Amino acid sequence: HTHAFELVFTGIIFVNAVVMAAEAVIYANNPLIQQPFAFFVLQMVFTLVYLSEFILRLCAHGCRDYWLGTESGWNIFDFAILCF
Repeated sequence: HTHAFELVFTGIIFVNAVVMAAEAVIYANNPLIQQPFAFFVLQMVFTLVYLSEFILRLCAHGCRDYWLGTESGWNIFDFAILCF
């Protein structure tokens, strides 16, 4: 892993959390509204970014090291989050 790669994805996770918090506030104040299209698009963008991260890490480490290496616990956790 490079430090820059980790910083970029940490920033993306932070921005995703802010978007999710904003969405929660909107729904808390307006429980009967439908999901705004912008939030749907943002969710798809974040999902694609996380999928790209998974593919990049898998290619960089190889299947064996990704699933069984020293950071396999985090990798499995990330993959489980991506699937749900």
